[in-house]
Amino acid sequence: MKKLGLVLCAISAYFAVMTVNAADAVNPNAGVKIGVVDVQTVVQKSPQMATVAAKLKQQFKPREQAIVGKQKQLQADQKKYDKNASVMSSKDRAALQDKIIAEKSTLQGQIAAFQRDITNEQNSAMQNILNQVKTAVKSVAQQGGYTLVLQKQSLAFSTGGVDITKAVLVAMKKQK
Repeated sequence: MKKLGLVLCAISAYFAVMTVNAADAVNPNAGVKIGVVDVQTVVQKSPQMATVAAKLKQQFKPREQAIVGKQKQLQADQKKYDKNASVMSSKDRAALQDKIIAEKSTLQGQIAAFQRDITNEQNSAMQNILNQVKTAVKSVAQQGGYTLVLQKQSLAFSTGGVDITKAVLVAMKKQK
């Protein structure tokens, strides 16, 4: 979540720099039209985000189910050990203990790999969506004659008249 916040702040600063007209920067008396966009709202409500979420769920569901199955098997083996350890031969008890230890180790590795893979895919997808947001903001800013567009989350105050979030969301829907 911290990474997302940092990325959004960086994009906000990038939007601010990218949308300033060079002539206006040279002439401080030129009219400045400032827009505000709520990037989090755009990302959350964009059709691209819904598509990515569904794709990731479908892509990682089989691995998640396999991990859940192995967790259940580990729990069953642990329950069997707890219930029968006192009446098992030392050879059987040792074999079951070794099996449980091996299952735990394998499961921990699979969970770590799963989490790493899903995080990488989420980050990649988020970067793609944020690039699309950047394109949409730039398009709306150019069409609306804005010289500066700031991210709403980084502002202490703004009037509702300069919020271009809805227009950016419409542009995102057109990009789909």
